[in-house]
Amino acid sequence: MLQVFAPMMAALILWFTHILWRRFGEFKALARPDGSSGLVRAGARVTVVVPARNEEANLRACLSALLAQTYPTLEVIVVDDQSTDHTPEIIQEFCRDPRVRPLIAPALPPGWKGKPHALSVGARQARGDWLFFLDADTILEPDTIAAALAYAQTHQIDLISMLPCIEMKGLTAGVIQPVVFAILQIFLPPARTNDPAEPFAHVIGACMGIRRGVYEAIGGYEAVYDSIADDAALGQLAKSAGCRLQMVDGRHLVFTRMYSSLAEIWNGWAKNFFPGLGKRRYLLPAALFGSLSVLVYFGLTGARGLSEALNGSAGWVSALNGLTLAYLLIFLGVIRWKIGRESNQPGWYTFTYPLGLIVVGGIALSSMLRTVLGRGSEWKGRRYCR
Repeated sequence: MLQVFAPMMAALILWFTHILWRRFGEFKALARPDGSSGLVRAGARVTVVVPARNEEANLRACLSALLAQTYPTLEVIVVDDQSTDHTPEIIQEFCRDPRVRPLIAPALPPGWKGKPHALSVGARQARGDWLFFLDADTILEPDTIAAALAYAQTHQIDLISMLPCIEMKGLTAGVIQPVVFAILQIFLPPARTNDPAEPFAHVIGACMGIRRGVYEAIGGYEAVYDSIADDAALGQLAKSAGCRLQMVDGRHLVFTRMYSSLAEIWNGWAKNFFPGLGKRRYLLPAALFGSLSVLVYFGLTGARGLSEALNGSAGWVSALNGLTLAYLLIFLGVIRWKIGRESNQPGWYTFTYPLGLIVVGGIALSSMLRTVLGRGSEWKGRRYCR
């Protein structure tokens, strides 16, 4: 039997690593808007909507960076989403600037999720020709809005999503977060979003801009009111309507202070991981089953191969299994090293990828079970059950 399974496993590993290498190449090929992206057409007004629920640790830096933008006709709407910390006071500090408009989101209507509701409240009051949605834990370089808008106008894009640089402070985030993003590149490849011929779409809402007319035509956040992964749902809605989407590499312009502690990382991703896959949710159980099968296979055959080697009776099957496993481990190490270089991490983080894979596997399984069993997740005092 192993004479059949060994070549099959080798072929499977080669196929998987080919896909992973291609995804990494596609990511590297993403466009990087900057000051040379083109000139913004005169008169385009921009409204940036920032939803803020208990964001006292992040909001001041976010708004300071927004008000330092070089783009001239900018309106900033900050929506206090029923905060219980000092978020409202921080918002008032910035209201001395006439570009800032504070809003208070009313109590959640039945069925609504918190973030799409706050974004919907802000968008309804916006005056801009373009709407940018910005997470409160995100900081922009001064030219970000100008570069993003110029790129979108030059390339006739209806919705632009900027992949952020994730600030990974601390050992825990440094070990886990790169593995999360590598897996998401496999499940949700940006190249398919950017291909107009592909029906698939997935965007990231940390910094996302959309034409006002397009936003209204597809129904805005009211159309995705019950979605936890509201950004991805809005992007899929826009592409299904025939709009042109593009995900771009904004890691030199957009910086997100994402989860840092293990509890934040676990709960934050467990809330979003499985629901965020949308119609591709079937990939997660398939990936978990495949990963477990590979572990079991190499665990069993490794023990047998070691025993044969000690007895001097190892054959070609054991040799092939050993080479396949060594190739897989080295390949994953190379990918992790490349991701670390992209993130300016010390090289020794490369050797942490087995631990990162185990933790991310646990997060993914938790996310799936929470959704399937209807348990949901609690985040900032609210429970999300889908």
